[in-house]
Amino acid sequence: MRKYKLCASVSILMCCLWSIGIFAQGDASGPAKEFRIVGKRPSPLPGIESNRAYPLLNSRGEIIGSYKGVEAQDGKKYLGTLQNGASFLIDPLTYLIVSKDGSRVITYGDGVDFHEVANVKAKLYSSSGDLIKSLVTDIWAPFAFAVQDNGDFWIAGRKGYNGGASVIARYTSSGDLSGEIRLTSNYAPMRLIFSPDNTSAVLILYNHREGGRLFHYFDANGALKHVQELSDGSYGAEFLSNDKVLVYSGRQWKLYDMNESLTLVSSGQLKGNPLGEYPVTRLPDGSSFTIVTLGNREAGTGYRVQAVRADNGQVFAESVLEGAPHWQPYRFLQVSSAGTVELFADDEIVELQINN
Repeated sequence: MRKYKLCASVSILMCCLWSIGIFAQGDASGPAKEFRIVGKRPSPLPGIESNRAYPLLNSRGEIIGSYKGVEAQDGKKYLGTLQNGASFLIDPLTYLIVSKDGSRVITYGDGVDFHEVANVKAKLYSSSGDLIKSLVTDIWAPFAFAVQDNGDFWIAGRKGYNGGASVIARYTSSGDLSGEIRLTSNYAPMRLIFSPDNTSAVLILYNHREGGRLFHYFDANGALKHVQELSDGSYGAEFLSNDKVLVYSGRQWKLYDMNESLTLVSSGQLKGNPLGEYPVTRLPDGSSFTIVTLGNREAGTGYRVQAVRADNGQVFAESVLEGAPHWQPYRFLQVSSAGTVELFADDEIVELQINN
Protein backbone atom coordinates (compact mmCIF):
# COMPACT_ATOMS: atom_id res chain seq x y z
CA MET A 1 0.00 0.00 0.00
CA ARG A 2 1.13 3.53 -0.74
CA LYS A 3 1.94 5.62 2.35
CA TYR A 4 0.25 9.04 2.42
CA LYS A 5 0.90 12.06 4.57
CA LEU A 6 -0.18 15.66 4.59
CA CYS A 7 2.51 18.14 3.56
CA ALA A 8 3.24 20.48 6.44
CA SER A 9 3.50 23.63 4.32
CA VAL A 10 -0.17 23.61 3.30
CA SER A 11 -3.56 22.50 4.57
CA ILE A 12 -6.61 20.25 3.22
CA LEU A 13 -10.29 20.05 2.75
CA MET A 14 -13.48 21.19 4.26
CA CYS A 15 -14.91 22.19 7.58
CA CYS A 16 -17.31 19.49 8.64
CA LEU A 17 -19.06 18.34 11.80
CA TRP A 18 -18.15 14.76 11.06
CA SER A 19 -20.09 13.24 13.89
CA ILE A 20 -23.41 14.34 12.34
CA GLY A 21 -22.34 14.75 8.74
CA ILE A 22 -22.92 18.51 8.49
CA PHE A 23 -20.42 20.89 6.89
CA ALA A 24 -19.58 23.89 9.06
CA GLN A 25 -17.41 26.60 7.60
CA GLY A 26 -16.53 28.47 10.76
CA ASP A 27 -15.09 31.98 10.70
CA ALA A 28 -15.27 33.31 7.14
CA SER A 29 -12.43 35.75 7.83
CA GLY A 30 -10.03 33.26 9.41
CA PRO A 31 -7.26 31.26 7.75
CA ALA A 32 -7.89 28.00 5.96
CA LYS A 33 -8.07 25.04 8.33
CA GLU A 34 -6.05 21.87 8.06
CA PHE A 35 -7.22 18.32 7.66
CA ARG A 36 -5.84 15.05 8.84
CA ILE A 37 -6.09 11.50 7.55
CA VAL A 38 -8.49 9.49 9.72
CA GLY A 39 -8.59 6.31 7.69
CA LYS A 40 -7.60 4.48 4.54
CA ARG A 41 -9.05 1.53 2.72
CA PRO A 42 -8.33 -0.22 -0.57
CA SER A 43 -9.77 1.20 -3.75
CA PRO A 44 -12.90 -0.55 -5.08
CA LEU A 45 -10.67 -1.48 -8.02
CA PRO A 46 -8.00 -3.69 -6.40
CA GLY A 47 -5.44 -4.98 -8.84
CA ILE A 48 -6.85 -2.86 -11.64
CA GLU A 49 -3.56 -2.79 -13.53
CA SER A 50 -2.81 -6.51 -13.27
CA ASN A 51 -6.39 -7.46 -14.14
CA ARG A 52 -6.54 -4.90 -16.97
CA ALA A 53 -9.81 -3.62 -15.57
CA TYR A 54 -11.17 -0.09 -15.78
CA PRO A 55 -13.40 1.91 -13.44
CA LEU A 56 -17.09 1.61 -14.21
CA LEU A 57 -18.74 4.99 -13.74
CA ASN A 58 -22.26 6.30 -13.47
CA SER A 59 -23.39 9.44 -15.24
CA ARG A 60 -22.17 11.64 -12.36
CA GLY A 61 -18.58 10.37 -12.48
CA GLU A 62 -18.86 8.13 -9.41
CA ILE A 63 -17.21 4.70 -9.35
CA ILE A 64 -19.84 1.95 -9.14
CA GLY A 65 -17.75 -1.06 -10.20
CA SER A 66 -15.27 -2.13 -12.86
CA TYR A 67 -15.21 -3.56 -16.38
CA LYS A 68 -12.73 -5.24 -18.68
CA GLY A 69 -12.48 -6.70 -22.14
CA VAL A 70 -12.96 -10.45 -22.44
CA GLU A 71 -13.07 -12.90 -25.32
CA ALA A 72 -16.41 -14.65 -25.84
CA GLN A 73 -17.57 -17.15 -28.44
CA ASP A 74 -18.97 -14.36 -30.61
CA GLY A 75 -16.00 -12.00 -30.20
CA LYS A 76 -14.73 -9.41 -27.77
CA LYS A 77 -17.08 -8.21 -25.02
CA TYR A 78 -17.10 -5.89 -22.03
CA LEU A 79 -17.64 -7.72 -18.74
CA GLY A 80 -18.97 -5.26 -16.19
CA THR A 81 -19.12 -5.99 -12.46
CA LEU A 82 -21.02 -3.72 -10.08
CA GLN A 83 -20.10 -3.22 -6.44
CA ASN A 84 -23.28 -5.08 -5.42
CA GLY A 85 -22.02 -8.17 -7.27
CA ALA A 86 -24.30 -7.91 -10.33
CA SER A 87 -22.66 -8.24 -13.74
CA PHE A 88 -23.36 -7.83 -17.46
CA LEU A 89 -21.74 -8.85 -20.74
CA ILE A 90 -22.13 -6.43 -23.67
CA ASP A 91 -20.60 -5.45 -27.01
CA PRO A 92 -17.75 -2.95 -26.69
CA LEU A 93 -17.33 0.57 -28.02
CA THR A 94 -14.85 3.27 -27.02
CA TYR A 95 -16.58 4.30 -23.77
CA LEU A 96 -18.93 2.76 -21.21
CA ILE A 97 -21.25 4.53 -18.77
CA VAL A 98 -24.21 3.63 -16.53
CA SER A 99 -27.11 5.98 -15.85
CA LYS A 100 -27.35 7.26 -12.29
CA ASP A 101 -30.55 5.28 -11.66
CA GLY A 102 -28.88 2.12 -12.96
CA SER A 103 -31.54 1.45 -15.61
CA ARG A 104 -29.28 1.89 -18.63
CA VAL A 105 -25.81 0.68 -19.57
CA ILE A 106 -24.50 2.58 -22.59
CA THR A 107 -21.46 2.02 -24.76
CA TYR A 108 -20.61 4.76 -27.21
CA GLY A 109 -17.84 6.17 -29.36
CA ASP A 110 -16.34 5.79 -32.81
CA GLY A 111 -14.34 2.60 -32.40
CA VAL A 112 -13.09 -0.12 -30.07
CA ASP A 113 -9.74 0.09 -28.24
CA PHE A 114 -8.59 3.04 -30.34
CA HIS A 115 -9.84 6.39 -31.64
CA GLU A 116 -11.13 6.51 -35.19
CA VAL A 117 -12.16 9.62 -37.12
CA ALA A 118 -15.68 8.40 -37.73
CA ASN A 119 -19.31 8.95 -36.85
CA VAL A 120 -20.51 8.32 -33.30
CA LYS A 121 -22.17 5.00 -32.50
CA ALA A 122 -24.05 3.98 -29.37
CA LYS A 123 -25.57 0.81 -27.91
CA LEU A 124 -28.15 0.87 -25.13
CA TYR A 125 -28.56 -2.04 -22.72
CA SER A 126 -30.68 -2.84 -19.70
CA SER A 127 -28.98 -3.19 -16.32
CA SER A 128 -28.67 -6.94 -16.95
CA GLY A 129 -27.02 -6.48 -20.36
CA ASP A 130 -30.01 -7.03 -22.69
CA LEU A 131 -29.64 -4.96 -25.88
CA ILE A 132 -32.34 -2.30 -26.22
CA LYS A 133 -31.14 -0.44 -29.30
CA SER A 134 -28.06 0.03 -31.48
CA LEU A 135 -27.50 3.47 -33.04
CA VAL A 136 -25.32 4.81 -35.83
CA THR A 137 -25.56 8.62 -35.77
CA ASP A 138 -24.56 11.22 -38.35
CA ILE A 139 -22.48 13.07 -35.76
CA TRP A 140 -18.73 12.85 -36.21
CA ALA A 141 -15.78 13.14 -33.86
CA PRO A 142 -14.74 15.16 -31.97
CA PHE A 143 -17.89 14.88 -29.89
CA ALA A 144 -19.24 15.25 -26.35
CA PHE A 145 -21.66 12.79 -24.72
CA ALA A 146 -23.75 13.21 -21.58
CA VAL A 147 -26.31 10.94 -19.89
CA GLN A 148 -29.16 12.07 -17.67
CA ASP A 149 -29.96 10.21 -14.47
CA ASN A 150 -32.84 8.31 -16.14
CA GLY A 151 -30.83 7.20 -19.19
CA ASP A 152 -31.82 9.91 -21.67
CA PHE A 153 -28.71 11.26 -23.40
CA TRP A 154 -27.37 14.03 -25.64
CA ILE A 155 -24.57 13.87 -28.21
CA ALA A 156 -22.86 17.08 -29.36
CA GLY A 157 -20.67 17.20 -32.46
CA ARG A 158 -20.45 18.19 -36.10
CA LYS A 159 -22.74 16.81 -38.76
CA GLY A 160 -20.72 15.22 -41.52
CA TYR A 161 -17.09 14.28 -41.99
CA ASN A 162 -16.06 17.62 -43.52
CA GLY A 163 -16.86 19.68 -40.46
CA GLY A 164 -20.43 20.83 -40.89
CA ALA A 165 -22.35 22.88 -38.34
CA SER A 166 -22.25 21.70 -34.73
CA VAL A 167 -25.46 20.16 -33.38
CA ILE A 168 -26.78 18.42 -30.28
CA ALA A 169 -28.83 15.28 -30.89
CA ARG A 170 -31.21 14.44 -28.02
CA TYR A 171 -32.17 10.80 -27.40
CA THR A 172 -34.55 9.07 -25.02
CA SER A 173 -33.49 6.16 -22.81
CA SER A 174 -35.03 3.86 -25.46
CA GLY A 175 -32.68 5.24 -28.11
CA ASP A 176 -35.29 7.28 -29.98
CA LEU A 177 -34.27 10.67 -31.38
CA SER A 178 -36.36 13.28 -29.52
CA GLY A 179 -34.90 16.41 -31.10
CA GLU A 180 -31.89 18.14 -32.56
CA ILE A 181 -30.40 21.48 -31.58
CA ARG A 182 -28.53 23.31 -34.33
CA LEU A 183 -25.79 25.56 -32.98
CA THR A 184 -24.67 28.83 -34.52
CA SER A 185 -20.97 27.92 -34.65
CA ASN A 186 -18.98 24.95 -35.90
CA TYR A 187 -16.65 24.90 -32.89
CA ALA A 188 -15.66 21.47 -31.59
CA PRO A 189 -17.40 20.29 -28.37
CA MET A 190 -15.27 19.88 -25.25
CA ARG A 191 -17.62 19.38 -22.30
CA LEU A 192 -21.34 18.57 -22.00
CA ILE A 193 -22.99 18.19 -18.57
CA PHE A 194 -26.46 18.16 -17.00
CA SER A 195 -27.69 19.97 -13.90
CA PRO A 196 -28.41 17.94 -10.72
CA ASP A 197 -32.15 17.82 -11.55
CA ASN A 198 -31.51 17.17 -15.27
CA THR A 199 -33.53 20.25 -16.31
CA SER A 200 -30.66 22.16 -17.92
CA ALA A 201 -27.35 21.53 -19.64
CA VAL A 202 -24.06 23.27 -20.37
CA LEU A 203 -21.90 22.77 -23.45
CA ILE A 204 -18.39 24.20 -23.89
CA LEU A 205 -17.11 24.44 -27.47
CA TYR A 206 -13.57 25.03 -28.72
CA ASN A 207 -12.23 26.79 -31.81
CA HIS A 208 -9.01 24.92 -32.58
CA ARG A 209 -7.81 27.55 -35.08
CA GLU A 210 -8.24 30.63 -32.91
CA GLY A 211 -8.25 29.02 -29.46
CA GLY A 212 -11.55 30.59 -28.41
CA ARG A 213 -14.22 28.92 -26.29
CA LEU A 214 -18.00 29.29 -26.30
CA PHE A 215 -20.24 28.53 -23.32
CA HIS A 216 -23.84 27.44 -24.10
CA TYR A 217 -26.62 27.02 -21.53
CA PHE A 218 -29.81 25.09 -22.44
CA ASP A 219 -33.08 24.27 -20.70
CA ALA A 220 -34.54 20.76 -20.48
CA ASN A 221 -36.22 21.08 -23.89
CA GLY A 222 -32.99 22.12 -25.60
CA ALA A 223 -33.85 25.82 -25.86
CA LEU A 224 -30.70 27.96 -25.82
CA LYS A 225 -30.83 30.40 -22.89
CA HIS A 226 -27.35 31.93 -22.74
CA VAL A 227 -24.20 32.10 -24.86
CA GLN A 228 -20.94 33.44 -23.48
CA GLU A 229 -17.47 33.67 -24.99
CA LEU A 230 -14.82 32.39 -22.59
CA SER A 231 -11.58 34.28 -23.06
CA ASP A 232 -9.71 32.66 -20.15
CA GLY A 233 -9.06 29.24 -21.69
CA SER A 234 -11.75 27.48 -19.66
CA TYR A 235 -12.38 23.90 -20.74
CA GLY A 236 -14.29 22.28 -17.85
CA ALA A 237 -17.59 22.87 -16.07
CA GLU A 238 -19.60 21.54 -13.14
CA PHE A 239 -23.06 22.45 -11.82
CA LEU A 240 -23.01 23.46 -8.15
CA SER A 241 -26.81 23.77 -8.16
CA ASN A 242 -29.53 23.74 -10.78
CA ASP A 243 -28.85 27.36 -11.71
CA LYS A 244 -25.18 27.86 -10.82
CA VAL A 245 -22.31 26.61 -12.97
CA LEU A 246 -18.59 26.65 -12.22
CA VAL A 247 -16.20 26.77 -15.20
CA TYR A 248 -12.46 26.27 -14.87
CA SER A 249 -9.18 26.41 -16.74
CA GLY A 250 -5.71 25.33 -15.66
CA ARG A 251 -5.23 28.60 -13.78
CA GLN A 252 -8.58 29.79 -12.42
CA TRP A 253 -12.28 29.13 -11.87
CA LYS A 254 -15.41 31.25 -12.22
CA LEU A 255 -18.89 30.67 -10.83
CA TYR A 256 -21.89 31.92 -12.84
CA ASP A 257 -25.53 32.35 -11.85
CA MET A 258 -27.71 31.28 -14.78
CA ASN A 259 -31.07 32.51 -13.46
CA GLU A 260 -32.06 35.59 -15.47
CA SER A 261 -28.74 36.31 -17.14
CA LEU A 262 -25.17 35.04 -17.07
CA THR A 263 -23.94 36.71 -13.87
CA LEU A 264 -20.50 36.22 -12.32
CA VAL A 265 -20.90 35.26 -8.63
CA SER A 266 -17.29 34.62 -7.58
CA SER A 267 -13.91 33.54 -8.93
CA GLY A 268 -10.55 32.27 -7.75
CA GLN A 269 -7.04 31.31 -8.80
CA LEU A 270 -5.70 27.74 -8.89
CA LYS A 271 -2.25 26.71 -7.69
CA GLY A 272 -2.20 23.59 -9.88
CA ASN A 273 -3.95 22.07 -12.88
CA PRO A 274 -7.36 20.49 -12.15
CA LEU A 275 -7.16 16.70 -11.95
CA GLY A 276 -9.21 14.37 -14.11
CA GLU A 277 -12.62 14.56 -15.71
CA TYR A 278 -14.38 15.58 -12.46
CA PRO A 279 -12.08 17.76 -10.31
CA VAL A 280 -14.97 19.77 -8.80
CA THR A 281 -17.44 18.33 -6.27
CA ARG A 282 -20.36 20.25 -4.82
CA LEU A 283 -20.92 19.77 -1.11
CA PRO A 284 -24.20 18.83 0.61
CA ASP A 285 -24.52 22.20 2.33
CA GLY A 286 -25.19 23.78 -1.08
CA SER A 287 -22.98 26.79 -0.41
CA SER A 288 -19.49 25.37 -0.96
CA PHE A 289 -17.49 23.03 -3.17
CA THR A 290 -14.14 21.27 -3.40
CA ILE A 291 -11.65 21.26 -6.23
CA VAL A 292 -8.75 18.81 -6.60
CA THR A 293 -5.64 20.02 -8.44
CA LEU A 294 -1.98 19.11 -8.71
CA GLY A 295 -0.19 19.75 -5.44
CA ASN A 296 2.98 20.90 -7.20
CA ARG A 297 2.46 22.25 -10.69
CA GLU A 298 6.15 22.18 -11.64
CA ALA A 299 6.86 18.68 -10.34
CA GLY A 300 3.50 17.26 -11.37
CA THR A 301 3.01 15.58 -7.99
CA GLY A 302 0.64 15.69 -5.04
CA TYR A 303 -3.10 16.13 -4.57
CA ARG A 304 -4.11 19.64 -3.52
CA VAL A 305 -7.68 19.70 -2.22
CA GLN A 306 -9.39 23.00 -1.54
CA ALA A 307 -12.80 23.68 -0.03
CA VAL A 308 -14.27 26.96 -1.22
CA ARG A 309 -17.22 29.17 -0.28
CA ALA A 310 -19.24 29.67 -3.44
CA ASP A 311 -20.59 33.11 -2.57
CA ASN A 312 -17.22 34.87 -2.15
CA GLY A 313 -14.56 32.44 -3.39
CA GLN A 314 -12.84 32.12 0.00
CA VAL A 315 -10.76 28.96 0.48
CA PHE A 316 -11.73 27.84 3.99
CA ALA A 317 -9.78 24.57 4.01
CA GLU A 318 -6.81 23.39 1.97
CA SER A 319 -4.03 20.83 2.00
CA VAL A 320 -1.74 18.74 -0.17
CA LEU A 321 -1.60 14.97 0.00
CA GLU A 322 1.56 13.35 -1.32
CA GLY A 323 1.26 11.04 -4.30
CA ALA A 324 1.73 10.76 -8.05
CA PRO A 325 -1.69 11.53 -9.55
CA HIS A 326 -2.67 10.65 -13.10
CA TRP A 327 -5.59 11.87 -15.18
CA GLN A 328 -8.64 9.75 -14.36
CA PRO A 329 -12.18 9.67 -15.79
CA TYR A 330 -13.80 9.48 -12.35
CA ARG A 331 -14.51 12.02 -9.60
CA PHE A 332 -11.36 12.31 -7.46
CA LEU A 333 -13.18 13.46 -4.34
CA GLN A 334 -16.53 12.13 -3.16
CA VAL A 335 -18.70 12.77 -0.13
CA SER A 336 -19.96 9.55 1.42
CA SER A 337 -23.49 9.00 2.69
CA ALA A 338 -22.07 9.32 6.20
CA GLY A 339 -20.80 12.82 5.42
CA THR A 340 -17.09 11.98 5.28
CA VAL A 341 -14.75 13.30 2.60
CA GLU A 342 -13.04 10.60 0.57
CA LEU A 343 -10.14 11.17 -1.82
CA PHE A 344 -9.65 8.48 -4.47
CA ALA A 345 -5.86 8.62 -4.56
CA ASP A 346 -3.80 6.05 -6.45
CA ASP A 347 -4.75 2.58 -5.13
CA GLU A 348 -6.44 3.72 -1.90
CA ILE A 349 -9.36 5.76 -0.67
CA VAL A 350 -8.15 8.27 1.91
CA GLU A 351 -10.71 9.51 4.46
CA LEU A 352 -10.15 13.10 5.60
CA GLN A 353 -11.32 15.07 8.60
CA ILE A 354 -10.82 18.65 9.67
CA ASN A 355 -8.06 19.20 12.18
CA ASN A 356 -9.89 21.38 14.71
